[in-house]
Amino acid sequence: MDQDIGGGRLRIDLGAIAENYRVLSARIGPAELGAVVKANAYGLGAVQVALALSDAGCRSFFVAHLAEALSLDSVLPRDVRLFLLNGLAPGAEAACAATRIIPVLNSIEQARDWRGAAEAAGRRLPAALQLDTGMARLGLSAEDFSSLSEDAAFASFVDLQMVMSHLACADSPSHPVNNAQLVRFEAMAAHFPKVPRSLANSGGAFLASGFRGDLVRAGIALLGGAPNAKRPTPMKPVVALEGRVIQVRSIGVGSGVGYGHEYSARRDSFIATSASDFSWSYARLLHTRMLGSILIANSLPSSCVSSASHTDPIPPWPSWRTTR
Repeated sequence: MDQDIGGGRLRIDLGAIAENYRVLSARIGPAELGAVVKANAYGLGAVQVALALSDAGCRSFFVAHLAEALSLDSVLPRDVRLFLLNGLAPGAEAACAATRIIPVLNSIEQARDWRGAAEAAGRRLPAALQLDTGMARLGLSAEDFSSLSEDAAFASFVDLQMVMSHLACADSPSHPVNNAQLVRFEAMAAHFPKVPRSLANSGGAFLASGFRGDLVRAGIALLGGAPNAKRPTPMKPVVALEGRVIQVRSIGVGSGVGYGHEYSARRDSFIATSASDFSWSYARLLHTRMLGSILIANSLPSSCVSSASHTDPIPPWPSWRTTR
C-alpha cells in the first residue's frame, strides 16, 4: 500500500529469516534444523516464510493443523517434509494419507487410527511419535507408550520418521526439568534405536549439544525472537512496524499526556502522535513500561508514552519506525 494512503506498514524481512536459519543451522550442526511455521508462521505469512526458509535449505516443516499443511503442500518443493504437530482429528486419516503430510501421533488413539488407515490402504504410512516427558501437553504417556511399543501391528504398518518430545523450560538453561526431560526422552526413544530423535525447540538449540538429537524444531528464533531473554541473541530482528507521525505539538513541564495522564512531562518538550497504536493490537504496555524501542528518523528519543506518543525534539521526518 502507498505510504501516502495508509497510516503505517508492517515490514517482514524474509532475508533476515533466511539468515537466522543459516546462523542457527551452523550452531546446531550436524543436527538438522526444522522450521515451525504454525499459526500462519505466527502471523507473518506461512507461505512466504516457508518458501524463504526452503530457499535457505530447510527441508522439514511443522504446522499444527491439517488445513495449514495442505496450504503448504501445494507450494513447497517435493523433497520437503511436512509434519502435523497436533496429529489428526478422527476421520481425517484418509485425507492425510492421500498426501505427503506426516502426522505427529500424540495419543494411543491417534496411533491406532493411523495404523488402521495404513491397513486399509494396504501400505505403510509415515508418522512421527510424540512422547510426554514432562510438559503435560501433547504426547503419549509412559504407560501408553509402553503399550504401543509392544504393538507388532503398529510397527508393521507405521513407518516412524521421528520420535519427539517438547522441552518445557528450555528458555531457562539451568532449570532442572531440562535434564530430567532429556533422561526420560532418551530412555523412551531407546525402544526405537534407528528412528531419528527430536527434543529441542528454539530455546533447546542453545542448551548443551546432547539436547539437539537429530533435528531441532525452531519457531520463534527463526522469526527474530530471543530464545533466552537473559542472554544476547544472535538472531536478526525480522519485524518492524512503521507508523506515520500525524501530529507534533509542544507541551510544558508537568503537562499530562494520554489516558490517565500516565506520563507527565519532566521538561518543556515536543510530543508526536503516531497513527500506529493499540487499535492495531499494539501492546499498550509498551507505552509506559518501555518493552520495546521507538525510533524517530533512525534515532532513539528518551521516552515513549501513552497512545503512541513521544517526547523530545522531533526531527522533520514524516514517519517513525518501531522495532522489538
